[in-house]
Amino acid sequence: MKATVKLDGQEYKVILRKNEERNFDTSCDYEDADHLLCLPKLIVFPQLLNTYGAGYFDSIRNWDKEKNKLLEAYGYSLKDDLKGKFEFAYKDAKPFYGYWM
Repeated sequence: MKATVKLDGQEYKVILRKNEERNFDTSCDYEDADHLLCLPKLIVFPQLLNTYGAGYFDSIRNWDKEKNKLLEAYGYSLKDDLKGKFEFAYKDAKPFYGYWM
């Protein structure tokens, strides 16, 4: 998930992602050596929670491992050109795919 937070007339980029261990990987171009979570990140997290609910954070998880497992049954991986062949969507907070071939 990418966001832009405007503070004191300057824009800061925030990136949030949930990793395979279900922890958050975050980055931000706001410099704050005193705190692990800088002010723009502290603005984005509650905004997402209040707007989309707690389930939203599972949707920003990297699902590549699970997607590759689904594609493997058809001899494909995410590295292949899948345009017009497969389309992924999320149901019950898990990826599933439509098969177009």
